[in-house]
Amino acid sequence: STRLEGLQQLHLCVRTDGFWKDLYDLRSQDQPGIVPRALDELFSIKRRLEKLQTFTVSFQCYMVELYLDKLQDLLVKDQPGTQRPKLELREDPDSGMIHILNVTTHPVNSIEEARDIYNFGVQQRKTSSTAMNDTSSRSHFVFTLVVQTYNKTTN
Repeated sequence: STRLEGLQQLHLCVRTDGFWKDLYDLRSQDQPGIVPRALDELFSIKRRLEKLQTFTVSFQCYMVELYLDKLQDLLVKDQPGTQRPKLELREDPDSGMIHILNVTTHPVNSIEEARDIYNFGVQQRKTSSTAMNDTSSRSHFVFTLVVQTYNKTTN
């Protein structure tokens, strides 16, 4: 389907422990999980819509983790002597959509670019050794792809 017009928000939530990590893993190209397949489909829809020359479609992404009850921006490059901006959740009163103030967003023009951004964010996550896993995550994270469409015919 090419029905991105009118879509306001789509969330794909996947547990990320044990076996379920394979479902979202963007790093495995021979057995892609749900997220890489969803990205493939979104970029395929983008190509089909833009071929009609009546739509423009753009993607942006951000990645945050919840660690010790605080939201952390995983796409901010730490620089000595600087503090990360404080992230705050806000609801848009008109649309009801939830936004994160001060989060770093990146334009995404290809699946490869999404994969690179995702991998950078994963490397920024808080991890620690446990009896079951040498690099167990100590946080929950959200990778968000924001889809913006514009219908040139109907404005």
